[in-house]
Amino acid sequence: MSAKDAFFQKLETNANAQKEGEEAFKRDVLAFQEDTNVLIQEIMGWFAGSPVTTSASTTQVTEGTDRFEVSNLTLKNGNKTLKITPEGLYYFGVIGSLEVAIHNPGRAPGTSKFNLHWKDGISKLSGWVIVSGGIGNAPAQRTEFNQENFFKMITAFA
Repeated sequence: MSAKDAFFQKLETNANAQKEGEEAFKRDVLAFQEDTNVLIQEIMGWFAGSPVTTSASTTQVTEGTDRFEVSNLTLKNGNKTLKITPEGLYYFGVIGSLEVAIHNPGRAPGTSKFNLHWKDGISKLSGWVIVSGGIGNAPAQRTEFNQENFFKMITAFA
């Protein structure tokens, strides 16, 4: 094979790899958007019929040079607020991260936070994962996302 043929073969291989990477990114974005929306709807359902008010909307997320919309959720309980907002798509060992921030002016500290990871390769748990702690040298705690574990994490919102 001539150098020219090898060059054009490499060119085609690289172009195909780039196209596949772009397609994989689009698939990840769409699946993250869909699964986040399902999660938000599920959490809203848990508060139906309670004095807690819920409001869902979308937030723009930037990943590299790409931007896309992802669902977010705000819960209000008197003067307390819980917000679930998307942080980003790709992190080390994680695909898709949401931040859960609880603002309670009657407590110190007034704001507490934890994360929900969509695909957490570090924990090997399937589905959404609750991630908390990890301050300083302490490892983050990872637990399966379910109704019981979520309500344990949001006691400051009660």
